Amino acid sequence: LGDSFTSGQGELDDSFYLAETNTKTNQCHVSKRSYPYLLGRSWVIPTVNRACSGATIGSVLSAGHTEAKNGEPASLVSVSVGGNDIDLPGKLKTCLGPGTCEWATPERRKASAHEYSALLPRLTEAIGDIRTIYPGASLFVVGYPGGINSDEGAACSLRVLSLLNQAERRFFGESISYLNQVLRAASAYAGVRFVDIEQAYTGERLCDASEKAMNAL
Repeated sequence: LGDSFTSGQGELDDSFYLAETNTKTNQCHVSKRSYPYLLGRSWVIPTVNRACSGATIGSVLSAGHTEAKNGEPASLVSVSVGGNDIDLPGKLKTCLGPGTCEWATPERRKASAHEYSALLPRLTEAIGDIRTIYPGASLFVVGYPGGINSDEGAACSLRVLSLLNQAERRFFGESISYLNQVLRAASAYAGVRFVDIEQAYTGERLCDASEKAMNAL
């Protein structure tokens, strides 16, 4: 269960998406190569990916209820959510372009931190609800990977440099880190395991020596 990081949004070709998740009415963009399916094949267990690009806490809960009602009993459930509830993609789009966007200013960074921390009770309640939906399953809350090197001397391509300056890259790096802290705290309050993948892309992020994990588009 989750949003675009779990669904596999951003594939190199539409043929990698499950056909029913890449239509005019369904833009969940679930990739056949998304990590739930890769893990399922590695562990030799049947896997269903009910993540959806753009998913929020409410829609993840709805997907969980639907799958529990119509699918086989699950033995393991992972959930990753929160980025769209704080409109992190929208903030990113606002910052793409010349100059420093409002979100990277000290005042808006502080306001964003309060916005992120306000998610804690909602996330804690949602995780508890998912435990209720899947009473016999092991539940894991999965954090978000960092996608941009925010160091001042990072080896950014001209394309990235023209869209995101160091202050903006720092804002997004700090946003991912703080959101992960909130997810970790919510997991602890709900009594489930938190999986930290924040450094999973390190070395292959935007502005790293290799950008295999991300693309500027």
